[in-house]
Amino acid sequence: MLNTIEKKLHYTFNNKDLLKLAFTHSSYTDGPNNEKLEFLGDSVLGLIIAEYLYDFGQDEGQMTKRKADIVCETNLAQAVDGLGVVDCLLAGAHLKANISSAIKCDLCEAIIGAIYLDGHYESAKEFVLKHINLDNKIVDYKSQIQEFIQKDGVNYIHYETTQIGGESHNPIFESHLYLKNERVSVGVGTSKRESEQKAAKEALRLLKGDES
Repeated sequence: MLNTIEKKLHYTFNNKDLLKLAFTHSSYTDGPNNEKLEFLGDSVLGLIIAEYLYDFGQDEGQMTKRKADIVCETNLAQAVDGLGVVDCLLAGAHLKANISSAIKCDLCEAIIGAIYLDGHYESAKEFVLKHINLDNKIVDYKSQIQEFIQKDGVNYIHYETTQIGGESHNPIFESHLYLKNERVSVGVGTSKRESEQKAAKEALRLLKGDES
């Protein structure tokens, strides 16, 4: 399995134990898992992207926004999907059956952390610049719907979000979007942010449909 993963990552590990550790979720074992590599990978990724953006001549605010777009959960999860390594994750059966975008994001950061320890900064940088979408733009549907309803002089919009299922490390949230105290839409996701964004996206679709 390790050889298969290396081919998909386009990186050969000197220390195979690091590779195996990167693909070991806490739900799989009570022993060592990929959480520390995830922590390290998050910081390494942040530095690589900050360095990448520094050369674009943008101001701090623009760089901060672009960095947030690039290192967000959705973008990193898509990178893991693109590599085709999700099925190689060692995880508990209940988690394996439905791997969330949050788990994929954690895996991506763990991979980066493992490559950093194995081949140092330049190897991690090469991996990130090759496999992470650096042009990622996140659509903020919550801001879009706020702007949309304000055109009609409406300002009162709010969300009610609750956890409806999942484990502590893999929760599922449901968000209800209310406009003038009337529920307009519902969104479900693996984080509060994702569920609220989905509710806002659906509400925007419905309201624009009503308008046309």
